[in-house]
Amino acid sequence: MATLDDSHNTTPNEPDPFEGLVLDEDFVRGATHQEGSARARLLASKWQREPPEDTSWRPEPTPPRRWYERGPLRRRGVRRAVLAVAVVAVLLVLAQAGPADVLGWIGNHV
Repeated sequence: MATLDDSHNTTPNEPDPFEGLVLDEDFVRGATHQEGSARARLLASKWQREPPEDTSWRPEPTPPRRWYERGPLRRRGVRRAVLAVAVVAVLLVLAQAGPADVLGWIGNHV
């Protein structure tokens, strides 16, 4: 059976300095230094060796458009919705009438 080895302590009777330490959220948020992500560290070291190229040619990012700012596309969507409602209404009338009545209407008008 394996036993715990405390040979790293030079004086076993000395109190543990970390015994009363509580690592709660306040302790973590109160840290004076927060380490960046792996990607941030990687890019920082790369940019120290090779500075990034000029990116002034890139356009400024535009904010996303809201549904009420769509303009002509909104009108096209309204037209599609009206057409869909009309098609559903016609299908409901045909379903209510029955196949024999629909074939009778087609036969009388053709």
